[in-house]
Amino acid sequence: MAVENYSGTNTSSVSAVNGVIDVLFGPENQPENRAENREAVRIIGQSNGQIDPEIIPDHKHSESLVAGQVEIFEMIATGQQLCAVLDRIARLIEDVAGNLRCVILQLDSEGKFLTARAAPSMKKEFVEALQFLPIGLRSGTCGASIVQREAQISPDVTNDSRWADYLEFLISHDVRSSWSTPIFDANRNPLGAISILYDHPHKPELYEIEFVNVATHLASIAIERARSERRLQVSESRFRALIEKSGEGVSLVKVDGTVLYASPAMKRLFGYDTEDVVGLRADESIHPEDLPYVRALANSLAERPGDSTNAIYRVRHKDGSWRWLETTTTNMLDEPSVEALVVNFRDITDRKKTEKLIEGQLKVLEMITTGATLNETLDTIVRLVEELSDDSVCSILLFDEASRTLRHGSALNLP
Repeated sequence: MAVENYSGTNTSSVSAVNGVIDVLFGPENQPENRAENREAVRIIGQSNGQIDPEIIPDHKHSESLVAGQVEIFEMIATGQQLCAVLDRIARLIEDVAGNLRCVILQLDSEGKFLTARAAPSMKKEFVEALQFLPIGLRSGTCGASIVQREAQISPDVTNDSRWADYLEFLISHDVRSSWSTPIFDANRNPLGAISILYDHPHKPELYEIEFVNVATHLASIAIERARSERRLQVSESRFRALIEKSGEGVSLVKVDGTVLYASPAMKRLFGYDTEDVVGLRADESIHPEDLPYVRALANSLAERPGDSTNAIYRVRHKDGSWRWLETTTTNMLDEPSVEALVVNFRDITDRKKTEKLIEGQLKVLEMITTGATLNETLDTIVRLVEELSDDSVCSILLFDEASRTLRHGSALNLP
């Protein structure tokens, strides 16, 4: 049984890629400066990430490798889809190494299964069969490389227990030998594997190993970038759902009161669409009696980066009524991504009315027990009702049994 490991040449640092460029295009390695008996350049990865020159079969392949790396870095930097980037990496290895087929597999988030993401020279049926391939010592060199955390070489798949469960499948796709190397992130957590397949029994040459080392590094960057972007998208989606579905509102306001952003809760709480308020001054809707207090708080907070302050004041609803607002305002003016006062707000009008009602009830009871006149007590009740009901006028009618008529007991604002 032929089972081999190769772990001495796996390079994953940026210095390795830079080393490739220096080695391939340094003056000492230009064709006119090489000794005649040196046909190429060998790149051997060292444990410190440096690369030493020896053999690459063809100088043109060297140039293609570096040019391909530049193209792939541009693809990653411009945010192209992960599958497209991995496909380009696989094609690059096939182009520069020749006579082999490259498959790049990605590990799932739970670290249990591998899925083929790029296999440009394999048939569709082969790629479909490599969906949710369990990692393990009997899952070929690719699955074993994740478990062993090092490259796995199978010079002859017909004599390798790791491929025993897949041998008939491999033969049908003209695979006679393979080797795989794991892809790690910066913290040495596995991200996937690169598998190299041949149509004949074969052990990888040193130049093939070094080509794949470069591919492994590129794939690591691409997968980590894609995962980071995915985490950011999930985070943004959760934040958006939290903001849009929350009973509380959020707004971003400049020091002068100009509204830069308002969450969808603005419509539910105050009747305004978000686009109705963006660009307007928030203080235009604040109750005149509360405005000096709110301005003083905002000006004071603007001098304290990162600090927060709480406030309660009235804001006009779109229907003209006044609503009580409870706010927590945080100074994020120095935060480059915000540059505003962040106002979290919620409508507490019902709570304020309940507090006012209880306060009024207690006052009326106190007046009754202390002997206040009937007219004074009724006037207090009328004022309470009018305060709790916006834009309303209240009167209390008393029934005179003798005349069997009604008369006003209190009507403070009736004409």
